[in-house]
Amino acid sequence: MGIYTISVSLLIILGVPLFELTRKKERRIDFLTLFNILFIIIYGIAPMYLYFFEEYTTWSTIKHTDIHLTSFFLGELIALLFYIIVVISYYFASRLRIIRRAKEFSEKVYGTVSDKQFFRVAMILYLVGGISLILYIKSLGGFDEFIRLGPILRDKGNAVETKWAFLARLHPLLTVASFIFYAFFRTSKEFDRFKYFFFFATALIGAGLSVFHSSGRLNVFSFIITFPLIGIIFHNRIKTKTIVTTLILFLTIILFGDNLLNVNKENDFRVQKNSIEVAGEVIQEFSFPFTNIGNTIMLFPSQYDFRGGIIDIAVAPLNYIPSRIISFEFMERQSVSQFNTTIYNTVGQIPVDMVTFGYMSYGIAGAMIIAILYGFILRFVESIFSYTKSMIASAFFSSIMIFLSFRLMYGDPRQFVYAGFRYVVTFVLLGLLLTFFVRNYQKEKIKTVDRPA
Repeated sequence: MGIYTISVSLLIILGVPLFELTRKKERRIDFLTLFNILFIIIYGIAPMYLYFFEEYTTWSTIKHTDIHLTSFFLGELIALLFYIIVVISYYFASRLRIIRRAKEFSEKVYGTVSDKQFFRVAMILYLVGGISLILYIKSLGGFDEFIRLGPILRDKGNAVETKWAFLARLHPLLTVASFIFYAFFRTSKEFDRFKYFFFFATALIGAGLSVFHSSGRLNVFSFIITFPLIGIIFHNRIKTKTIVTTLILFLTIILFGDNLLNVNKENDFRVQKNSIEVAGEVIQEFSFPFTNIGNTIMLFPSQYDFRGGIIDIAVAPLNYIPSRIISFEFMERQSVSQFNTTIYNTVGQIPVDMVTFGYMSYGIAGAMIIAILYGFILRFVESIFSYTKSMIASAFFSSIMIFLSFRLMYGDPRQFVYAGFRYVVTFVLLGLLLTFFVRNYQKEKIKTVDRPA
C-alpha cells in the first residue's frame, strides 16, 4: 500500500500548488494560501520523505508509522477529502450574507474608528501582559528559572505548582500588543514615531520572552514571521528578499531552535549531517498529523470508541476558568492530545491535528464536519479583517491567519482556546471601547442638535 499512499502524496504536491497559482483571490495572500502551504508539507512532502528516507528520521512517533499499511493510505485519502471539503466550504461561504456583512463591518471599523481607540486596547494588553509576565517570572523563582522551566513545562505541563499559574495565559497578551504597536510605528511620523517605537520595542522584548518560554520552534517562527507578513498584507506585494529571508529564518529555527530554546540541553550548533538528514529535521516537525491519522484509523473503532468531539469542544472554553475558582468532574476529562500521547507511550505531548480530531470524534463523518466548519471559519474571519488599507487591520489579518492556519496541525479544542485566548481578550476590549465610544459620540451629537443657536 505504500506506493498508493505516495501516489496520493504526489497528487497533493502537484495539484495543490497548481490550484493556489490559478485560483481567483482578492489578495496575493489570503487565509487559504497558508493553509495550502501547510497542507502540501504535512500530507504531501512528509509522507514522501518517510517513504524514501525513513531510516534518517529520529522522532519516536515516526517509528510507529508503517507507511505500507492500508491505514496510512486511507489516512491520506481522508486528508485529501478533508482538503477538498475545506476549499468548497471556503468558497461557498463567500455567497452567504454573513460574509458580505463581515466585510462591511471590517471597512466600518478599521476605516472609520480613530487610532486612539486601538492605542487604548494596545496599552491595556501591554500593561496586563507586562505585569503578568513580571509576576509570573517572580512566581517561578526568577528569570533564570523562567528560562530553565520553559521546555520542562512544555513537556510535562504541570511540573511546577504555583498559585500564579493562571498568569501564563495572560502574559502572551504582549504578542498582540507588539503587533499593534508595530503597525503604529510603521505608519507614524516625527515624535509619534519615537513614542510608538518605545512601546513596540518594550512589548517586543516581553513578547519575545513569552514566546521563548513556550519552547516551541514553530511558535517562535510564527511570531517572528508575523512582522514582515504585516507589511506584505498591507502593501499586497511579495518581495523576493522577504521570501529568501523567511526561508533562511525557518531553516535556522528548525535546525538550531532546540538548542536555542532549551537551556537544559548541552548546546551543539555544529551541523554534522548530510542534506537528507537536514531535510528530515525540517519535515519531522510537520510529520505528526500524517502519523496521527494512520494510527488512529488502526485503533478506531476496533480498540477505542469514537470520542464524540462535541464534548471536547464544549469543555474546552471552560479552561479559561482557573480550577481554583470552579471545577467540575467532567472538566477532568482527558484532552484529545493527552489521549493521543498515550497511544505512542512517549514523553511530552503529541498534539492532535484537525483531521485526526475529526476522525477520533465520529470517524470519516467527523473529519468532514470539521472540514466544513473550518472552511467557513477561515472565510468568515478573513472577511472580518478584509479592510487591509489599515495597517492595524493588516496586523490582525496576518497574526490570526497564522493562528488559524496552524490549527490544521494543532486541532485539539483545548489548544485552540488556550492559544486563542489573547485574541478573545483583545476583541472583547475592542468591542467594549467601541461601544463606549459610539454611545458617547451619539450623546454629544444629540446635545449639539438640541443646543439653541
